[in-house]
Amino acid sequence: MLNIRINNQAFSLVEVIVAVAVFAMLAAGVFHIVTNSYSNYYGTGDKQVASDYAQEGLEAVKSIKESGWQTIVDAVGANGLTKDSNSAWAFSGASDTLNDFTRVITIANAQRDSNWNIVDAGGTDDPYTKKVTVTISGTGMDDYTLNTYLTDWNHKTWTQTDWSGVGDSEFWSNITMASSSFSTISTSTAGEISLSKVAGGTSFSWGGWSDLTPDATAKYKAWEDFYGYQLGPEGDSLYLTGTSNYDFVKYDISRVQAGIMSPEWKITVPWHTLNLALHPSGDYAYLGTRDFRNGPTYDWDMVCIANLQTLAAVTSANCHIGTVPANDSRYANVLLVNEAGTKLYVFDSYGFGHVFDISDGGATLTLVNDSQGLTSTNSEWSYQINAAYLDESGAEPYVYIFSDDGAGEFRKFGFDGDFFSSTSTNAYVDSSYSPDFTDAFYLGQYSGKNRFIVGTEGSTQEMIIVEDQGTSLTEIGSYNLSTSQLYAEVVYDPDTETGFIYYYSPNGLYSVDLSDMATPVDGEFSNTSMNRKSNYRAYDQIRYSTTTRGLFLHDHRPDNAAATDDDRVNLHYIGRDMTRASGLNYSYSRTITLGLDSTVSGASHSDFPIVISEADDYLKSAAHGGKVQSDLGYDIIFASDSDGETLLSHEIEGYSSSTGKFTAWVKIPTLAADTDIYMFYGNSSISSTQENISDVWSNDYKIVQHMVDSGKAGTRSSAHSSNGGFKYAEDSPTEVTEGKIGRSQSFDGSYDYITIEHNLDTEPQFSDFTIEFWMKPSSSGAQYSSPMYFGNGDVDDADGFVIRHHAQSTDKLQYHMGDDNTYNLGGFYLRDTGITDDVWTYVALTIDRDVGYQAYFDTLAGNSYARDTSTSTIGEVYDVTFGKDWSSTNYFYTGELDEMRVSSTTRSTDWMTTGYNNMNSTSTFYSIGSESLSGVYADSGSIYSSIFDIGSSDKDLRSITVDQNIPSGCGLQLTLESADNAAMSGAASQVFDDVSTNIYTSTTPAILDGKRYLRYKAYLTNCSAGANTATLYSVKLDYR
Repeated sequence: MLNIRINNQAFSLVEVIVAVAVFAMLAAGVFHIVTNSYSNYYGTGDKQVASDYAQEGLEAVKSIKESGWQTIVDAVGANGLTKDSNSAWAFSGASDTLNDFTRVITIANAQRDSNWNIVDAGGTDDPYTKKVTVTISGTGMDDYTLNTYLTDWNHKTWTQTDWSGVGDSEFWSNITMASSSFSTISTSTAGEISLSKVAGGTSFSWGGWSDLTPDATAKYKAWEDFYGYQLGPEGDSLYLTGTSNYDFVKYDISRVQAGIMSPEWKITVPWHTLNLALHPSGDYAYLGTRDFRNGPTYDWDMVCIANLQTLAAVTSANCHIGTVPANDSRYANVLLVNEAGTKLYVFDSYGFGHVFDISDGGATLTLVNDSQGLTSTNSEWSYQINAAYLDESGAEPYVYIFSDDGAGEFRKFGFDGDFFSSTSTNAYVDSSYSPDFTDAFYLGQYSGKNRFIVGTEGSTQEMIIVEDQGTSLTEIGSYNLSTSQLYAEVVYDPDTETGFIYYYSPNGLYSVDLSDMATPVDGEFSNTSMNRKSNYRAYDQIRYSTTTRGLFLHDHRPDNAAATDDDRVNLHYIGRDMTRASGLNYSYSRTITLGLDSTVSGASHSDFPIVISEADDYLKSAAHGGKVQSDLGYDIIFASDSDGETLLSHEIEGYSSSTGKFTAWVKIPTLAADTDIYMFYGNSSISSTQENISDVWSNDYKIVQHMVDSGKAGTRSSAHSSNGGFKYAEDSPTEVTEGKIGRSQSFDGSYDYITIEHNLDTEPQFSDFTIEFWMKPSSSGAQYSSPMYFGNGDVDDADGFVIRHHAQSTDKLQYHMGDDNTYNLGGFYLRDTGITDDVWTYVALTIDRDVGYQAYFDTLAGNSYARDTSTSTIGEVYDVTFGKDWSSTNYFYTGELDEMRVSSTTRSTDWMTTGYNNMNSTSTFYSIGSESLSGVYADSGSIYSSIFDIGSSDKDLRSITVDQNIPSGCGLQLTLESADNAAMSGAASQVFDDVSTNIYTSTTPAILDGKRYLRYKAYLTNCSAGANTATLYSVKLDYR
């Protein structure tokens, strides 16, 4: 708001009348004061002298005022009077004297109310009116005083107190337009400008490699080898194929940096499959089999089609064999699909190439080139093709072949229709290398030439960098590991210029510094315990993901390992370092107070996972009008301190960018009543999840299932990557968007169940354990069923445990357990009454191996069963199922299940009660405070005022008054400019700053006078490491 008050020196008749009236009132007041003072005068001296002395003081002040109002402003306080060399009155000292009298001229600020009337107190300071009090004192007399008010009627002002306009410009275009924000200046608070908040603290970034230790692991049973790896084109999925025990699996790897990868589906394949290729549509995959042949003994197919839409089991009807000599045992080592999705190329272990036409959107394969020999001889072992690369970047496509062929480990073919052509313009063979080429990684084009890293079987050149010169191959550099290794697989991280070699014999994963490819040297890290045992003729068993910035590879535990680990295979992720952004790097924050109104049972709990579940507009993504930048909710984090430096591990169970529905689990180091944590959100630089899921559940949790879908036919892992569940089929069971906490799974009683496949991470063995879950049985359930089962058969006489729900009969829950020696460890009904249908009930069961079993329902103790089971081991490596028991044809659960958990400890009643209170009613367990701006104040910022035309160039500036707030160490500098033109070219300027006071008035120099156009520039600086900012409230210019 620009307030302009102008009084000219010419007066109208009305103004004269008003002035006379004002004078009459003032005169009456002066008369009262004077007479009153006389009545109290009893001292020595001349009364008339005292009166004249006081009156002279008033006249002197008026005279001084006429010479310049600023002199009056500068004289606020106690003053004496004197005459200068020109016999003009001037202020001097704090008082003056005449004989026995002392005179003090006191000038004070005057206040006015909302009607502009002068008031003694409670009003607003009027900088153009001052109260003048003349006090005469002397020995033996009461003080004699005269009061009056002086107003500077001869001034004009320009006041800037509102910067709430629109636009985004440093220079305001006119008197009515301001800037909503410019650079690092904030005008978001009405009536002030300050520095804006900017990202502070630690920012999100990817680092290099600090080790080659797995960051996430999924464990499998013995001989569940996987041979072929393929990263999905979108970058957040991994496809694996392997033995007939393993089948064909897709993993969600979008959160693998948080310690979790979750299976999305499994397609049953009845044969070993060695490798795979994906159709560009994403609807089909092609699986190359291991050991395909024709003959009287075996008749196995070469390549099979997997339907990724239906997830139907692969059968021979989906497969193709081609013409293979009787009992030839070939491996489909390499599969490639062209970019158009019209051709499939298969390269086998005998050195043959095969070409299929692809039609029907990927559903149909037609063999058009059967067994074309591509190596110098076609036989097993010595001529197998290990790797291939299809280059479609030029006018003609070419395929590169890397093989065991000593007469030409490297071959480049063109195409003649459906056949590979060795006579194409740029086709050639290179036989100059002695070691066989076992693997190849395409690095890209360097100066227009294709470059590869090649892995070999050599003991002196395990890695070679080669470049295609068009019709010849050039070696750029090579690497020799100090210890002799064989059968190398190779990958490359372009960001850190690091290569990796993974060996079969003897074993080990090694990094190689390729910053200078002409002279590769040892990298910083290795892991010699990694064992790539599964069939060494497969060379697609390691992948580097540019999306997740890490390696995917498997580790086959040796035959002579400990019995519990014998021949088991682990899928690992090894990632680069990631620095998570701290809270000050986000735009907004809110305080969350946990444990309201005695909802935390007991004194406190350590490393306790609590759920935050909210739906609010501010949690929507920016694309939907909210303040979260990531559509996946990745830029929502939690911290234990208001600066967001101590981050808390969290897991996002669910997030909707359109509705702002957000459910997350947060690990609280110490949870007690009224514990404060802080939520930060809004950070556009976050490109990857900031979760640390596995750490949220690090406090002895073995199984945690939020019953949230992972892809079409999986449920998401939480405590570790071995927790992922496979559904019986797509939507069997079905995800429910509004479960007890976030989402849940609904079981219809007919082949709806979830399986967590057998792995070492889930078995209780000799430990105590606790089972927890929420169940909402359907009143339509008509049979005995099992919400949770772990074992290898009927636990009355087999290993494992089961929780049975006797639907429709008693609705009671029953627990039973057996050990690995087929010994019945007994069971009991968890309580004497049944579970209520169609209502959520929290069920918990503690298994104290020395004492027995104790049940709880909604935190109330149920029945117990005394039994010492400390000498019995529970579970070798069995499946865990939700929704069924060991029966394969009957007894399926009907209803919903949520938050299925198993812990390797006995949880206390206080622990379980606190968790129940949190999950049962989040709104009464915590409160969320109002929004605050996060970050730090910008280092500095500037903004220009509007340009004000004062009408003519015959004006003189008198003073500038600034209202500000300057914390210690901050700064606010105003540069006042005046010019003869609206473009402000050639402007005169003067800098004003005074950090010692919140309001100051300063005279302006003569160089600014005689100009028609005015403006100022405000320059602000922060202090306290960005914690505080200077603030400007108003600027007032006086001129006449």
